[in-house]
Amino acid sequence: MLAQEIDFHEIFKISPTVMALFTADLEFIDANDEFVAATGRPLEELLGHNVFDVFPKMPSDPANPKWTALEAAMTSGKREAYALTRYDLEDPIHPGVFLERYWSSVVTPIHGSDGEVEVLELSAREVTSIIAHYREIDAEHV
Repeated sequence: MLAQEIDFHEIFKISPTVMALFTADLEFIDANDEFVAATGRPLEELLGHNVFDVFPKMPSDPANPKWTALEAAMTSGKREAYALTRYDLEDPIHPGVFLERYWSSVVTPIHGSDGEVEVLELSAREVTSIIAHYREIDAEHV
């Protein structure tokens, strides 16, 4: 199979990794099915909107984080990898209630021909269950 025969957008859409694409102004360009499922937000609520308008910085603790991987990658122009970040998501069944979530994420800036960042690609894995597992182990040893 040749690369030109592959539908890369379809691969992006069905990837089991949470993925989203943003403009340099941090507006959603696209998000895959896993992102939509993980966040409980339909794609229509995301496209064209600033990420922080849709997902404020850590809603349960507005002072944290002061700097996100998206902002760091946009500023540095370099890939930013965060092994562990807490970002709670609103419970779709109970609006206003946030569920504790942990993520491992990578933000990759994509540069245009002028060298400026044009697109940011976010890839993330939810690792909340791993954190819960280690908390159980710690609780057993107290």
